[in-house]
Amino acid sequence: MATRPPPYDEFYGKTCPYRLACPHLQGQNVETLWQENQRLREENRQVHQRNEHLVGQLRDSEARCAQLEARHRRQFKANREAQDESNDTHPPRCPRRRGAPKGHAPWRRPPPQRVDHLVPVSRPTTCPHCHTPDLPAHPAVHRHCQEDIVVVPRTVVTEYRHGQSWCVRCQRPVHQTGPGEMRHAAIGPVAKATAAWLRYDVGLSYRKIQRLFDQLFGLHFVPASALGFDRQLTRRAADLYADLRAKIQAADCLHADETHWRVDGVNYFLWYVGNGQLSCYHIARHRSAAVAIDLVGEPFAGLLHTDDYAAYPRVQPLHHQSCLSHHLRTARDLQEQLQNAPRNHGPRSRTVQDFLQPLIAWIQRVCHARQQAAQAGKPATALQPRRARWLRQLDQICRRPRPEPEVETFRQRLVKHRDRLLAFVEHPQGQPTNNAAEQALRPSVILRKITFGHRSDAGAHHHSVLSSLIQTARKQGAAPRTVLEKLLCDQPRQAQAALYPNAPDTS
Repeated sequence: MATRPPPYDEFYGKTCPYRLACPHLQGQNVETLWQENQRLREENRQVHQRNEHLVGQLRDSEARCAQLEARHRRQFKANREAQDESNDTHPPRCPRRRGAPKGHAPWRRPPPQRVDHLVPVSRPTTCPHCHTPDLPAHPAVHRHCQEDIVVVPRTVVTEYRHGQSWCVRCQRPVHQTGPGEMRHAAIGPVAKATAAWLRYDVGLSYRKIQRLFDQLFGLHFVPASALGFDRQLTRRAADLYADLRAKIQAADCLHADETHWRVDGVNYFLWYVGNGQLSCYHIARHRSAAVAIDLVGEPFAGLLHTDDYAAYPRVQPLHHQSCLSHHLRTARDLQEQLQNAPRNHGPRSRTVQDFLQPLIAWIQRVCHARQQAAQAGKPATALQPRRARWLRQLDQICRRPRPEPEVETFRQRLVKHRDRLLAFVEHPQGQPTNNAAEQALRPSVILRKITFGHRSDAGAHHHSVLSSLIQTARKQGAAPRTVLEKLLCDQPRQAQAALYPNAPDTS
């Protein structure tokens, strides 16, 4: 705030007669000019402080942008690091050669077991390399086997001539279905099963499926017909899908995860629950605990692998394993964030050295131990003697609070979920991570990026049912297309036998 100037006579002992209208200042009042000068100086000081504050915010934003850009680049990192051309004092390091190590036996295609066609080729009279003419004959014969496919640009039309009988009760002629025949269907089961397999296993859109059938097989239909194939398969697979969900709830070890989905422009969620033998998908409108309870059951009497989403504890699993890969990724992101901070000293450096680095090493040590046990053919229960020692190491790492709010939140979450971090040792097939669920969701995520989801709830239900059956067939060692063909032509019992070929026959 501007201050009033002291009276003139206090300094000089007399009063200036031009104080109120100075001729040197074009008749201006000296007191008014003094107050205006003080006000401008105060405003200038405030603007300077505001500029310094904005410059500090800009630097923090630039550091945050650089951190996010580095994290994004890490996912799409080049095969080799860029060389610093400005530093010519040190020669560039020779990068490691890509591919298998030296001396590793290469993979070779096995020779064909049969020869379908024999094509004799006459000997050349001119060398194809140096063009030397009049070459003499050589007694040896060069043999070369080549495998290829045969694309037949036509369909196979089968006519069923039915013998009929007269039904006394119905008062009309009746006939029975022939082998491989679908009643009232102009397109056969092999084409329909193949179209569904291309959609939910290969990941093609309906228009690409229509083009493929048109170009390779000469079978013409519109893309909406492929959607009709899915509708028919889903309707016939209702009992098989219900039986699969019952088997999921009766399993003793499961992996569960969920991801975003789109149905007619609205956010939905694709849920996955499965293990090494079964896969179940379900698209629901919400991400609530009610969906998890409906899929897994309540309570779940087994080992459940999940992330830290709050809906999964509601199913009350007997053993609950929290994914260590998620915690490892969080620890690495926090470490990178603190290392790239503008002022990387003091408590930040101690947090990286005393908490994050030991925690990353601890998670890697636990995962490596489970991997070594799996390679040796040992179950996860063989690691139970190490569980107490691992928990003591974790308690030592998380014993002290941290000054950074985000790091302290992460530490408290680890302390809260302490019993879930090593629950995998309670089951022979237990895993420290939930990578199996994330890998099971990946084909559907790729299909979502290609097709942008579905236009109706019926299409979402088709995806849930057919994806579950196809992925379960793959895990059971069955041919998915054969299972779908059985659904269209045979009874549900035959389709179930094709889906579970190794199951004991209870009939």
